[in-house]
Amino acid sequence: MEKEYVKRAMDSAPQLFVENGDIANAWRLALKNLLEINTVPCPPEEYNRTGLLDPDPGLMMRAGGTYPTPWTRDAAVNTMNAACFLEPEVARNTLWAVCERVDGKLCFQMDDQSWDKIVWATGAWKYYLATGDREFLEPACETVEHSLEMLERAQFNPEYGLFTGGSFFNDGITGYPADLHEAGLYASFVGEHAAVKDVMALSTNCLYYNAYRVLERMEALLGRPEASAAYAKKGGKLKEAIGRRFWREGAGTYSYLLYPDGRTDDSQEGCGISFAVLSGICEGERAGRMIRNCYRSGRGLVSIWPPFAGISSEEKPLRHNNLIWPMVNGFFVTAAARCGCADIVGDEIKNMALLAKGDGNSYSEIYHPGTGEAFGGWQCGHVWESVRDQTWSATAMIRSLIFGVFGVVLKEDSVAFHPCLPPEFGDAAVRGLRFRETELNLSLRGGGSRIRRMEIRRRGCAGECAEARTGEIPLTKPGVWDVEILLENG
Repeated sequence: MEKEYVKRAMDSAPQLFVENGDIANAWRLALKNLLEINTVPCPPEEYNRTGLLDPDPGLMMRAGGTYPTPWTRDAAVNTMNAACFLEPEVARNTLWAVCERVDGKLCFQMDDQSWDKIVWATGAWKYYLATGDREFLEPACETVEHSLEMLERAQFNPEYGLFTGGSFFNDGITGYPADLHEAGLYASFVGEHAAVKDVMALSTNCLYYNAYRVLERMEALLGRPEASAAYAKKGGKLKEAIGRRFWREGAGTYSYLLYPDGRTDDSQEGCGISFAVLSGICEGERAGRMIRNCYRSGRGLVSIWPPFAGISSEEKPLRHNNLIWPMVNGFFVTAAARCGCADIVGDEIKNMALLAKGDGNSYSEIYHPGTGEAFGGWQCGHVWESVRDQTWSATAMIRSLIFGVFGVVLKEDSVAFHPCLPPEFGDAAVRGLRFRETELNLSLRGGGSRIRRMEIRRRGCAGECAEARTGEIPLTKPGVWDVEILLENG
């Protein structure tokens, strides 16, 4: 069953056509990583704590080649990056595999990492947009709602109007400045360092804001306008607090952390600045200025910059500090694309492709910013492993191309396009891209992010389609659609 499913998924996967051979190779490697290497059986006796797992196909995504289980954040990230349209049945199973029931109510799985749970809401919403799965919507809404209620009680700081805890994926203490390391404690897990518990991180609060937005839309679709309005209000307050507490006008960017005493750590957090743009917290000219302010050319954007004083250096980059995590770069590319920064989009995607090529045609977890070699970074006095076949490193490449370069924007009932084609890429196309019962063949010519001309045709549709005027394709009209876009800089 597993082999048959994987073969069907690979055979039906979209085809990418680009002139750069390294990028074409990176696409093929990413599909293999997700669909062949890391799509694995999902034993119901271990993972069906919700009663919602589907025995057909009975599969899930694991976090990586040596991470045999699905983790909450990995499940959500890989779903939103790629699995929501490449293998939606597996994505749905994986989302439920990291949930359970408490007092009869659905919620995220209970563990000791509060800061990474809330991203599930974003992954679940992207799954819904890609599939239109109405049966998923109500239990997903209950899951986010119940989980958020518990997190509000445990993690919300009313003085600042922000949520406490570590940053999005930084579960190692090397993701934090020296004054948050407990003296004499030789422990890598951030949860063992008491001072981290009360800090407030940019990335995590952006994800909480997006969770409120998700609940606002889910409740509206379920016919509960009062609940929808209540979450919209909460989201608005959190958005205002993020802007007021984290934004640094003089620097044109955000701080990384807020301490309980009001101090800030002004490091650059790659995920934080990306989520601020992608969630709509930072928009327009300000967003584009921030992306350019934050970008440093090299082998790729590092996860947190600069090296933390006293504990990190260029010679010994820390595991969660001055290293390249391709998962972070995937978010950054789509944020840069949204801002029309075609040159940055091009640099980052070429860098990601070269990292995989130089890694024996594989996607590892982390890379050295100087050499480009797979490198797990320093933590607790030794170099850690950078595990091979890391799923979210591969799906980050798929995300960068589909939602970055091709600019696919999923809406509740339609697909829109805001492409950002680096001019040096030449013409680009993707064929057989499927959302719900709709198949897209998308071609880009020219370069940049300004649409000079767009042609939309539905196979079998005589004459001009109404969609050619709106620039969007309705997901309520199954069929095959051809989209051709001519771009120009500006």
